[in-house]
Amino acid sequence: MDVTYLIEGILFGLIILLIGLAGGAFFTMATLKSTDENSATESRIEFGFYGVASLIFAGLLTGIIS
Repeated sequence: MDVTYLIEGILFGLIILLIGLAGGAFFTMATLKSTDENSATESRIEFGFYGVASLIFAGLLTGIIS
């Protein structure tokens, strides 16, 4: 029983971290300014990809816990 609670706690912590990472990536995507080496569109696509991937992994971990 204690091992299952430990695993569920670790997975829940990972879900919270992934949701926070997705929120940060989306916020950065929305407020990004263009720099000399990267265009804003290219960076927004990258941050959008990271945000969506984080949400997908959080959803998969939620399915494992349920």
